[in-house]
Amino acid sequence: MTRARSALAALIASTWLAHPSGAQDAESEPLAAIDWLSESLRAEPQPTASARQTPPGVRAPVPGEAPVASAVETPRVTAIPLGAANAGPVGLWPPSRAGLPETLWAGSDPGRLVDLIGALPIQISPPLQALLRDMMLVSAAPPRVGGAELLLRARVDRLLATGDIDEARALIDAAGSSDPELFRRDFDTALLSGREQESCARLEGSPRLAPTWPVRVFCLARSGDWAAAALTMGTARALGDISDAEEALLSRFLDPDLYEGEPDLPLPDRMTPLEFRLREAIGTPVPTGSLPLAFIASDLRPMVGWKAQIEAAERLSRGGTLPPERLLDLYRRGRPAASGGVWERVATMQALDAAFGAGPEAVGQALPPAYAAMASAHQEPALAALWGRRLARLSLPGDAGKIAHDLALLAGIESTGTGLADAISRGDTRNMTPAGRPLPDALIAAFAGAPAPDGLMALAESDRQGEALLQAIALFEAGRQGDPASVRDALAALRGLGQDRKARAAALHLLLAEQPE
Repeated sequence: MTRARSALAALIASTWLAHPSGAQDAESEPLAAIDWLSESLRAEPQPTASARQTPPGVRAPVPGEAPVASAVETPRVTAIPLGAANAGPVGLWPPSRAGLPETLWAGSDPGRLVDLIGALPIQISPPLQALLRDMMLVSAAPPRVGGAELLLRARVDRLLATGDIDEARALIDAAGSSDPELFRRDFDTALLSGREQESCARLEGSPRLAPTWPVRVFCLARSGDWAAAALTMGTARALGDISDAEEALLSRFLDPDLYEGEPDLPLPDRMTPLEFRLREAIGTPVPTGSLPLAFIASDLRPMVGWKAQIEAAERLSRGGTLPPERLLDLYRRGRPAASGGVWERVATMQALDAAFGAGPEAVGQALPPAYAAMASAHQEPALAALWGRRLARLSLPGDAGKIAHDLALLAGIESTGTGLADAISRGDTRNMTPAGRPLPDALIAAFAGAPAPDGLMALAESDRQGEALLQAIALFEAGRQGDPASVRDALAALRGLGQDRKARAAALHLLLAEQPE
């Protein structure tokens, strides 16, 4: 077994062992499970073992005897409509639009898919993040063996983990399911995007959903019925159904004047979207810097300061969630308030934006400082997406010309040049000579016909292409940490699985945006 295949085996084995704790504070950590969801719904009481085992009309069994019916009854047939999550494909667009097959998940075990999705780091190579996002959003057929709802939750959780809450909510809406677990996710996306009234109204109109006491209080107050909210709070307190921490926070939410001048409440070990919004409402907002990416969306609301909006947008942009055009719109919004950091990117991006209207010479002067500022925040993909194609049409001298060339390659432009990056952009390195450097040689091999791991290609032949792609992405991520053989095998697998363009883009990003000068 090669070292790359050993790495793949270790990665796949690790998916069965991942059990994270606490909020995700490192974007390189695996997703595994969303553990910060609000407890918005009460758990339904489960029937006892005897209740499950003794149907109506059958007396309890006597040891040693078979159950005997005490009466003959005509069975009542209850029609239960199947939710969209179980009825067929659920997604926002057809797989063909993303170059994926209709049978992407069809032959796989849903538990296996859930584990593979959960084991991927939150922050992965931007081109592969784009591929993975497509996989989460397309309306491919669910696994034939069932468990579609498990896979759907995992897809939603992946979107939430990367901060893509609008698409997560759209996917939940597309499912049209009354699954309580999906509602919990929908409720939290509404909280984080400032649209909680919608979910509170849905909760009120869904008698099958049983909200917890804190959610009842919150929704009543948000609807303007503060008296009912206070009465509900008192009832919950009398019943002992809320914790001391919940009571302290809700009391301040309902009557903040009573607590004026008192110290802020201690932060919990695990911040939920409901607690996040309650703390914001009482005037003690929690900074989002160390919170999971899903919380960052709250910083994009108009009520938030410009600098905080930019920082949130940059963090989401790094994960491929925020469109580059939206980031540019934020950079354009005003004059830099200071120098360095965020303000350096604002100033240099505004200068480059203006330079395109002034001619190539102005672009050549503005491009190097803008590139340096954006690269310091790992925003090369955004810069390439915004202007890579326009830069490809310019003939710029010196450093500006080299930067323009690299950005054009990152934007997907095929080059006629003779360098390794040029050859990768065309997807053909057969004329390149290995130079004894591990990573470049691995990239040359990947685009010169290196075979893909047999196991991954076998998966694709049995309608398990999604499973194979997830493993190829995991293998590439392992390779990025210093195993060129894994990079080679992952790229070969991506190409063999019909994702040549994504393989080229991932290789170019690794070569041009991740390697030290």
